[in-house]
Amino acid sequence: MPVTLSPVDGAQLDARTDFLAVAAAVYRDDAGWAPASEHVIAARAEDAAAGRIQMHGFVASAGGRPVARAAAIIEPDAVTTDGRPEGWIGLFECVRGEDEAGMGVLGACAQWLRERGREAISAPRVDALVSGLVTSGFDESQVVFTPYNPDYYPDIFAAAGFTTTTRMHAYRFDAATAPHIRVPPRLGAGVRGVRLDDWDGELARLHAFQEAAFGGHVARLSRGLGATDLLARRLVPVLDPDLCLIAEDRHGATVGFLLCLPDAWQSRPKGASPRRARLVSIGVAPTWRGKGAALAMGATLEKRLLDKGFESLEASWILSDNERPRTLVRALGGSATRSCAVYELAD
Repeated sequence: MPVTLSPVDGAQLDARTDFLAVAAAVYRDDAGWAPASEHVIAARAEDAAAGRIQMHGFVASAGGRPVARAAAIIEPDAVTTDGRPEGWIGLFECVRGEDEAGMGVLGACAQWLRERGREAISAPRVDALVSGLVTSGFDESQVVFTPYNPDYYPDIFAAAGFTTTTRMHAYRFDAATAPHIRVPPRLGAGVRGVRLDDWDGELARLHAFQEAAFGGHVARLSRGLGATDLLARRLVPVLDPDLCLIAEDRHGATVGFLLCLPDAWQSRPKGASPRRARLVSIGVAPTWRGKGAALAMGATLEKRLLDKGFESLEASWILSDNERPRTLVRALGGSATRSCAVYELAD
């Protein structure tokens, strides 16, 4: 059946019923998919309308119905490790059996990016939180701000010429088997939750810490304080300040940061609180690594999750070549659940 491609203005993606209809068709009978994950489309459309990014979508139709979609995204500061301008392809969805349509939208996005000077193309990437294609653990439910897809998507990306550049893994901890985390004595650092009533101060401290701890890391998009503020404000609706932890030394300087989110995307009865959480990131200042600050934040998080009645925690994503945290989560009783990959398109 002939496939037709239709372009979609990036600022209008969240209002285009044909773009939204593809995911609804793919996951119609899939209880593991979180419909709330489509909210990221509105956030990116808002960014495009405000001129913070360039974005352009494509919908493929066959037999008069939308069967595949994707969006090309240009973050102005996105570059590869060797300095080439990088474009992203994200929000990909494709109905089973419509591989030609799926390859068509990926190809259209790639062409759009190259016409605008993007020398490298990375996919799937949506924003600072959501990236990657699930490659194993397809029976696991989607967790807040993580990708989710059927098992045939990796084959479509491979057929379209994409190759894997990064592999990542997720681990689950269950309340019933929660370990006792031992914190070194005389640590010299305290742990507290974030103070939302001191938004500007907390934001400045966390932004400075993040830049110092993670600035220059591979695949990390550098951002200014304004971009950090925007990202943080988008997290507020799902944030529990008790689970967002800061480690400080005796002088009040930030030496560690942990971000854990209640899984607001989890399917649950109306009015019920999430019983699953996601550990998004944990970082420690270089001079404090190996001294127990990470364990102190982990022990605090564990106690607070148990006190609040959470039943499980997913730690995602951990790079496959980052053996130290992988060894640590296994030692603490974490079980591997899902894997995902980020791809690049060959020149």
